[in-house]
Amino acid sequence: MATRIRVSVIKLIEEIEKRREEARAESERAAEAYPALLAEWKADCLAKLREWGESVERGESPGHNNYCALPSRPSKPIVAFTRYDRDIKTLQMSAEPSIAITSEDYARYLS
Repeated sequence: MATRIRVSVIKLIEEIEKRREEARAESERAAEAYPALLAEWKADCLAKLREWGESVERGESPGHNNYCALPSRPSKPIVAFTRYDRDIKTLQMSAEPSIAITSEDYARYLS
């Protein structure tokens, strides 16, 4: 059985709010960087396609399974704060000033 420790609900909410703000800032940075990553990906793909087209123009095969050689498109950043918001609202409903949590609970709240 996992060891539980008592923590202040208010302090835990404050820590979750801090982590939510850090996650928001990370998401904003990722969203700002995404257009440049996408432009770089497009340029890399077009360069590879031009290279294949030049091979075909010369009468050469561009190679076997070359579509696997295209760079992967960067993932668009996803902003998801539902878990943080749900945890905060749940803790705000607590009738107790403190709760007992495990290290796993702590990791879930603040990861």
